[in-house]
Formats: sequence, structure tokens, C-alpha cells
Amino acid sequence: MTKRRGPNTKKRPEELSIMDQCLRALKANGLSITQPRKRIIQVLIDSKEPLTNEAIHRRLGRGVCDLATVYRCMSSFEEVRIVHRGFFDDGTSFYELDMGRSHEDYIICKRCRHTEPIGFCIASDMERLVANRGYKDVSHTLTFFAKECLDPDNCPHNKAAAKASKAK
Repeated sequence: MTKRRGPNTKKRPEELSIMDQCLRALKANGLSITQPRKRIIQVLIDSKEPLTNEAIHRRLGRGVCDLATVYRCMSSFEEVRIVHRGFFDDGTSFYELDMGRSHEDYIICKRCRHTEPIGFCIASDMERLVANRGYKDVSHTLTFFAKECLDPDNCPHNKAAAKASKAK
């Protein structure tokens, strides 16, 4: 027989949806829960790849919020560890959800910006070593950059770049 929860019984953190975990983190850190914040979180949950602020803004659609709001939200989300920030080779930030997902390291094509997870994290042991030395809230970003995809003339990630290179 399974026990049923009463209406006032709180769920354990591992039973919460990713959205609920994010909203709980916002509240716990004194940040209000607004519709733009909820929509931005949903975009991140739905994404299978890290996104720039501009890409998040495009995916939100018209009228949800302006780009400056996306920048402010992502900054706040990073402070409370809802998102993890990485960088393209030109310094542009990209974000991925940090709640309820395992950390990813990436390889990025400089030509088309295709971003692909490596599939495992070789730096997590190093992160633990640093934490064992007494540092708190240790994190890392590891990104490999490739000059171009394996077959740049047939790059499936950027057909426009492939067409432009053939036209030359």
C-alpha cells in the first residue's frame, strides 16, 4: 500500500519538476517569479543545446520581454545557479540549464557555431580536488573549439555557410 500525501505535504526536491526546482531556487534567493522568468526557464528546459541571450529572446517570441530583460534574467539565474554559462571563441556567452541536468562540456565549430556535448566530463575529478582544498562552490567550463566541421562543404549545421563556400 502506498501512502498518499496530504494537500499540505511538501515534495522532496528530487520529486519536483525541473521548472519547480528553478522556481524554488528563485524564491529561496529572494527573486520574484515573473512570467518572463518562467518563460525563459521553459525555453531552457526545452532546448537540447546551450543558447545565447539572443537565441533565448528569439525563442520566446514577440511580446514576452525585451532583450535587456533576458540579459538581466540570465545574470540572476547564473548567480543562483539555475544556469551554467559558457563562452564561444569570440567571447559571446551561452547558457544551459544547471538544475536537474548533468554538467556538459562541449566542442564548438568556429565556422558554424554548432555546439555538441562531448558526452563526459574529464574535469569533474579536478573540480573535486579543488573543492577538497577548501574552496566553495567550485565550478568549471571546458570547451574545445574546432576550426570547422569534419566536412565543411556539407556541414549539416549551417547550409548557408556551405553554399557560400561553394560559390567562391
